Amino acid sequence: MDKWRFYLPQFVIECPEVRELLNCLDDEFEKQDLTLEKIGSNRNLTRILGSEIVKQELDYGMKVNSVLLEHRRASLLSKRLGTSITTKKIIEDIAKHYGKGLVDVSVDHPNYRVTIKFLSKEGNPKNLDKLKKSVSEIIPAHLLVNYEFTYATWDDYDGVVLSDLADKTFAELSVINP
Repeated sequence: MDKWRFYLPQFVIECPEVRELLNCLDDEFEKQDLTLEKIGSNRNLTRILGSEIVKQELDYGMKVNSVLLEHRRASLLSKRLGTSITTKKIIEDIAKHYGKGLVDVSVDHPNYRVTIKFLSKEGNPKNLDKLKKSVSEIIPAHLLVNYEFTYATWDDYDGVVLSDLADKTFAELSVINP
């Protein structure tokens, strides 16, 4: 009722029926405030809870198949971003979210090619397959997508004999293109 006392004359507030009505209105408005706050926090994917993310996944027609909340947030973000026109910035945002590091996206319009280059030391993103799926869902079908990594992964040294690498440091081995 405290909210209303500044808006109504004193003789109206003194009426017991009006006072009861105002108390009821206060309760209802408080419930609405909590609901709006919950809706707002669910729009922000960094704060969304596991129980709330299921509804949004269903709203976007997604299957709940990953148990890690971080992976589910990344998938949901890519779905949200993919509902608009695909731009270089949107591809960068999706790749950054999956890659957890620096990403450079270049578009070669004459050759219909998009290159996503990961600049962080992590090598392959943990969810590379899901990143590829997310990008393929939002990017036009006539564009070819290439993924480049500036730091070596274990696959880059598949079949290499360890004795051939004895004179190199780990820092030298980790960089593909110094």
